[in-house]
Amino acid sequence: MVTDKFGFEFTPHGVVPSLDPKLYSIDKQEAAFFKSMTCIQDDEELKKHILDVQAKAYIGYPFTPLFGHSDHQNPLGSALEV
Repeated sequence: MVTDKFGFEFTPHGVVPSLDPKLYSIDKQEAAFFKSMTCIQDDEELKKHILDVQAKAYIGYPFTPLFGHSDHQNPLGSALEV
């Protein structure tokens, strides 16, 4: 496995980027949605929960929709877009 200067690891099956919690960003409407779904009202606890779920999902399914993209604001990428 080789890592390039952008942090992408090259494997025989393609590119697997590392998860980066610095990319976490949700707006007030998204926060309200996640708070209503998780019953977690504290912003820091909600962030910790979302990143934990993302990390667990990414272990079994290291696909970029779970990682997120620079053109998406959703903390879980396009996996939750409607």
